[in-house]
Amino acid sequence: MKQAYCRGMDPELFYPHRGDAPGIATAKEVCAQCEVRHECLEFGLYERHGVWGGFGERERRRLRVIRRLNAEAARVSEATRALSVNGRATETAPSAEERRRAALEKDRREWVWEAMG
Repeated sequence: MKQAYCRGMDPELFYPHRGDAPGIATAKEVCAQCEVRHECLEFGLYERHGVWGGFGERERRRLRVIRRLNAEAARVSEATRALSVNGRATETAPSAEERRRAALEKDRREWVWEAMG
């Protein structure tokens, strides 16, 4: 069974004061060693404060925005690909918006993998 590396540590470690770069770095170092950091990030994604899954407040905010954009892009993509001509579904060339969203998704994946180490 997986267990959080931070279990038993002082919770204050994961709530450094705003602008406390060394405190944030220390919390992220602990998270980097954890085998449940992905689950922790999902749990804390909408928390306003602290370090969750190795992500600080701004990083989680960016990740939420990226996820929201990706969900919207998926809805647009589904709608445009399901166009029907003469009763047959056809594939359409991606629009400029779809290409932009695909590029955002690629950037997001690279950023998340880079951030998670």
